Amino acid sequence: SIPAIPSSKMADPPPTAATSSQKNRRKRKRKGSRSTSISLFDHSSSSTNIHDLNVPLPRTQGALTDLMSRLRSTGYGAVAFSHTAYGRPDPKKDAMDAVLQDSVLESSLQASVVTSAGRDNTKKNRQRFQILKRLNAVVEELSDIAYYTDSTADTSGGGSGGGGSEANDVLDSYDLVALSPRSDATFASACSTASRADVIMLDYSTGRLPFKLKGSSIRAASKLGIAFELCYASAILEPSKRKALVRIALDLHNASRGVRNPSPRIILTSGARVAAGEDFGTMALRTPSDLINVLKTVLKFGDVQAMDAMGAASGDVVAQCRNRKLGLCVVPSGGGNNGMKNTVGVDAQGCDNEGESLPALGSARGRIQKLINSAAATKQQKMKEDNAAVTKEEEAKDDWTGHVQESDSELNDNEGGEDDDDDGFITFS
Repeated sequence: SIPAIPSSKMADPPPTAATSSQKNRRKRKRKGSRSTSISLFDHSSSSTNIHDLNVPLPRTQGALTDLMSRLRSTGYGAVAFSHTAYGRPDPKKDAMDAVLQDSVLESSLQASVVTSAGRDNTKKNRQRFQILKRLNAVVEELSDIAYYTDSTADTSGGGSGGGGSEANDVLDSYDLVALSPRSDATFASACSTASRADVIMLDYSTGRLPFKLKGSSIRAASKLGIAFELCYASAILEPSKRKALVRIALDLHNASRGVRNPSPRIILTSGARVAAGEDFGTMALRTPSDLINVLKTVLKFGDVQAMDAMGAASGDVVAQCRNRKLGLCVVPSGGGNNGMKNTVGVDAQGCDNEGESLPALGSARGRIQKLINSAAATKQQKMKEDNAAVTKEEEAKDDWTGHVQESDSELNDNEGGEDDDDDGFITFS
């Protein structure tokens, strides 16, 4: 008799061919169980892509800690705390060290880390949270725009507290410089000449813009790399200003049509949180996802433009400010949704493509000015050499013309006299 084989040792039956419906079910099952991509607002991965570049500094350190904790917990990776000045900043009153002290910001950052994370993990979280310092300059007089241009910044006078060099140090000490024009003339001048500004604020605190948005001004500002800023906090706190925000966004879209190479940068920030004389603090802030939905549905931004307003465009502004402080040449590129910029490093001999080895960052502007002066001197020397060569050619031409005229006069004298055989000419018959 044949002994029975245990069931555990029996070979598995051959697999049957799966039908097409079974294959499709397996594909759908595998696709559903596949891990999804990391969200844009995931704090552990890409939170550094979300910026709020206009957070007015509160009056108390406790309110500052609450703001940092709120912004960090909602996924922001870079925040610019701002101070407001009027006209030309005063070197004593508006100096960065006097209004935005590093010790206050550092202590508030440590407290916000403990509050939001529940444990002191400052070093790890500081790498994901970048703090910038920004100057908001309210410009009412047209003459004040010259202070924010490279051509007259070195010679223009500062505020009432000091000379031009001290006032220039005030601008260089801030990470970002923003202008808030208050008339058509100041807006047009800021867009075309304010090369030391990074942002132009579209302030609707009075319920309307104090100037008209024009395509020519938008194009000029885009060539300088200046971004346009919309603030949402006022519209949240005061319903009467929501219509003004929507109207300004629509006017900005209409004025930006046809502006290409580069396209205008538009960023969204929180801005002033004050209503009826009271600072509402964290109550005026919103999460990045809520703001992107507002940009799409209410302000009629496209998907890419809405994401860039909180991420890529703001990141380009921060990169431009960093390059300006390092003394790098910033050249607008010829395309892109946000007017991306190519940076070229400046060294003692000229510009290269690396931007490395800048030993004296404070003298970068002086090195650039020396390069400009050297190029102008070389051009002037070449013009002198060309003029000398032209003068020499003219003198040689005049000498030749004089010899020709003398020969013609001798021939005329011979023709006027009598013909004889002693004139030196040989006659052939």
